[in-house]
Amino acid sequence: MYWLIWNRFIFKSKLPKEKIMVTKYEDMVNSPADTIGRIFQFAEEKKDTQEIFKDDHVDMKVTHTIGGNPARFNGGKIVLKSDDEWKRKLPFYKKAILFAITFPLMRKYRYGWKN
Repeated sequence: MYWLIWNRFIFKSKLPKEKIMVTKYEDMVNSPADTIGRIFQFAEEKKDTQEIFKDDHVDMKVTHTIGGNPARFNGGKIVLKSDDEWKRKLPFYKKAILFAITFPLMRKYRYGWKN
């Protein structure tokens, strides 16, 4: 639900659209070096993606943020891999509810029922 509220807020805000970058989870796990490179380019950072991404993992430092994934408190080697276990284990009726709630943004981000 947090994702839905935050994304709706960002795109309804007065922020110039050229100041917003959307990065999909699938892009990050399937092509992390390219995705990080696009993020650096968008942020006008002059960093080499190899400083951040190595083979199949990212070397992370512990960060202290207010919101986000609890993994942000873990440092060290973080392996990037797709996690779609929820798709297999979530009961159909819960998938249907989730789809109904998130449909407007799923369409915007070009996700379908099967994604």
